[in-house]
Amino acid sequence: IKGELDLGPLPYDEHVGRVVMSSFGHNTKQLRIIAKGGTIGPGESGTGLSAPPMNHSIWALGPDEDAQLEGFQTPSINEVRKGVDYASLVFKFARKPKFFVDQVIIPCFLFLLVAYMQFWVD
Repeated sequence: IKGELDLGPLPYDEHVGRVVMSSFGHNTKQLRIIAKGGTIGPGESGTGLSAPPMNHSIWALGPDEDAQLEGFQTPSINEVRKGVDYASLVFKFARKPKFFVDQVIIPCFLFLLVAYMQFWVD
């Protein structure tokens, strides 16, 4: 899985993952890689990644919120480089901010509140 994670907008960060499949031992004359229902050749075709409904406490998997209830499918992006087929399966995932707020921000705020209470206790 290849992808750069940008954690700057934490806990509202969204990321794109990419799974690239290829056969480095065979060229396009010996082996063609295509997605299910796709056509041979460069471009977007076929079903690259198909997932059932998934629920996770930290991550929202899929292109939108409906993907957690219905599942999702992403297209395959095919390309040929130096005589070798590459099939890229791209998917999106985003962090659910509620988990981070409940597990980090609220406990830090409560600790800070208790630490500053000493200034008002006589």
